Formats: sequence, structure tokens, C-alpha cells
Amino acid sequence: MFNKIQEWFKKQAENYEKFKKDIDRREHQWKKKKNKVFPPSLEKLLEFYPLMKFMDYYNPLLIDPEDQTEATRDEKTINYIKKVHADLIEHLQRDAIKSRDGTGGRKIRLATVEELEKYQTMTTIQTEIWKIQNDINLISSFGGIPEVKANHLKQMGAKIGANVFPSSSNVIDPYFPELITIGKNTILGLGASIFCHEFIEGELYVGEVQIGEDCLVGFGSIILPGTKMENNSVLTPGFLMSDLKENTMAKGLDGSIRLDKEQSKKLQKRDVQSLNFTLHDYLKKLIFPKEKPLKTALSNISIEWQKSPLVSQSFRQFLLRSAGMTIGKNVIIEENIHFDTFYPEQITVGNGVIIKKGATILTHEGTVHNFRTGKVNIGDNVVIESGAKVLPGITIGNNSKIYPYAIVLEDVPPNSEVK
Repeated sequence: MFNKIQEWFKKQAENYEKFKKDIDRREHQWKKKKNKVFPPSLEKLLEFYPLMKFMDYYNPLLIDPEDQTEATRDEKTINYIKKVHADLIEHLQRDAIKSRDGTGGRKIRLATVEELEKYQTMTTIQTEIWKIQNDINLISSFGGIPEVKANHLKQMGAKIGANVFPSSSNVIDPYFPELITIGKNTILGLGASIFCHEFIEGELYVGEVQIGEDCLVGFGSIILPGTKMENNSVLTPGFLMSDLKENTMAKGLDGSIRLDKEQSKKLQKRDVQSLNFTLHDYLKKLIFPKEKPLKTALSNISIEWQKSPLVSQSFRQFLLRSAGMTIGKNVIIEENIHFDTFYPEQITVGNGVIIKKGATILTHEGTVHNFRTGKVNIGDNVVIESGAKVLPGITIGNNSKIYPYAIVLEDVPPNSEVK
């Protein structure tokens, strides 16, 4: 009897330590989110592109390999993320120097004396008027009603066509907006950013950004100064480091993988269904693209709520199940994961699955003139790492691992790794 009592007290002490550790971790993550701490392994990028400090905490690029997580990240994956970051920084730095010297893929130039003075005035905030204007410009591009945001960009000096649709968490250069041109019917995805200035070896350089008609600037992507997207082009998550031709898609963190329409047709077909409305129709309806607007609105609230680091694991899964997702046993779903807010009922998560912070699971997709949905089935004991993105119509087999930043474009066989 005495031994049983001892075991009970020991178990309670272990549970308390586990609970305390989880609370400390969530408080740490909340403080980090609140203070917008930039991942140390990416800090070098701030020297080139200071606007990155305004990017949203939820952007899939901003992964800190040393972050505390609910499911401990193994050393192999930590080193993998660090190498991806180091390679990306080296690539961006090399590209910037080449572009400065006229041998790279971007058209940039040294800022004029007037442009440098303007930038210094706005960043040092020498007057309250500049401070207010600067804050308004950043806030306007970051949040608010799309039509109002597009109109404000025009007022700032950008050349904006009809029916341009900015999303939330966009960071659009507030210092040199007059260098931005966006054609009609173009959509800026969640967290997409446009930079018109950068620093190369301490000197300010600027470049025009031209986005054509009917373009899609994907979720979390970054358009660098001096680049051009021609009509009907698509940029997936990553950096645009050179011009993108008409009817072409850019993929990869550096946007170097290019697929034209004919090449896209040869990709493995995913199990998706086309719907009878366009991406613009979908965005205009905001949270009401389905027959049950109230349920859709509540699902949106639940899925956004579950992202918070203050939410416990059990409550997070309760929120996701209430939104329609099917979730198995012994699952760990970390904070700051982007589950599809419009069709969450099409997501099935098997037993023993781990989904890391900053991952994205989508059940809808679209170009400007097309809109599709598809189920996502995640098998047992699958690990989906931070920054990974799973597209609609995908099945991931049991015991597979999706590495950081991977984009899952086709079904994954059991016991596989995707990098």
C-alpha cells in the first residue's frame, strides 16, 4: 500500500514538471512572438533587407532551428535547417553583388542623394509627421480591407491596376513605393512581400519591381528589388531573384526552378477537384465561400486561435476537431501551423503524427482564373517539419518525414523522406 502511494506521488510530481515545462515553453514562444525575435541563423539577411524585421511571425521562412518545441527536433534536422539558411544567405549575398556589378539577374542601382536622404529621414524618424506616415504605410500594407489597401498603395505612389488583391501580413516597401507597378487582377498571397531597396556592403541600392497582369505572388514569398513578373506568372514561397517570364511558375527558396505551362502539365496529377468560381471570387467572399457561412466563420476562428503558443496541446486538437479535421491518437500539433481555414474537414491526420510549427497544410489552391480543392491524408507516424508545405490532393504514407521547407507536390510512399 505504501509503495502504491509513493508511486502515485512520484507520478504527480512528474506530471507537474511536465506541465511546468510546457507552460515555460509557451511563455517563451509568446514573448518571442510579441517581441518579433528574428531567428539568429537568418540575422545576416537583415543587413541586406531591413524590411524583413517587419515580416510576420507566421511567415514560414522564419524558422529558428534552436527553438524549443513540444517534440524535440533531432540534431540532423537542426543542422539541415542551419545549412539551408547558410546556403540561402550566401546565395542572396552573391546575387546582390552580381546584380550591383551588372552581371546578375536583377536590375538595381545605387540610390541617388535624394533617395538616400529620404530613407535616412524616414528611418531615423526625425519628425513626428514622418513617423506617423511611415507607421501608416506599413500598417496599411500589413492588414486591412484589400480594396482599401490597394487604394492606399496608389496614394503612396505605387502604380496599381484594377482588381489587385493584397492579402494580410504583406510587407510592401513603404520607403520607395513609387518603384512598384502591379498589373490588374494580380493577387498577393498571405505574407507575400515586395522589397524595392537593399544594402550591399553598407550602401543603399534600389530597383523597380514590376508585376504583370493576372499574377499570383504566393504565400510567404519575397520579391527582391529589380525583378519583374510577366503576365500570368506564379511565384511559390521563396525569393524572386530574377525575372519571371509569362505563363511560368517559379519554385524553390531562391525561385530558381522554373516551370512553364507545358512542363506543369507533365507533373504528377493530384486528386483535386475544380470548382465553379475563380480565386478572385473566393477572396472577395472572404470567410463565406461555402453554403454554411456561420460554420465557416467559426472554423476560421478556431483554426486561427489554435496557432497561439498559449494554447495547450489538448485544446489545440479540440479546436481543430471542432473545425472539422480528423485527428488520430498520440498526435503532436505545435503552434503556428497554417491549416486550411476554408476546407479543414478535408484534412485527416493519422496516429502518432508530429507536425512542427510553421508548417502549412492546404486543401485549396488556385491561380487567378482557376480554383481547386483536394483532400490531404497524413498517414501514421509521419513527421512534417517546420516550413514544409503540403498541397491539396496529397496522401503521405506511414512513417514518412517531410523535411523543413519541402513543398509536397505529389503523393509520398510509406517510409520515405522528402527534402
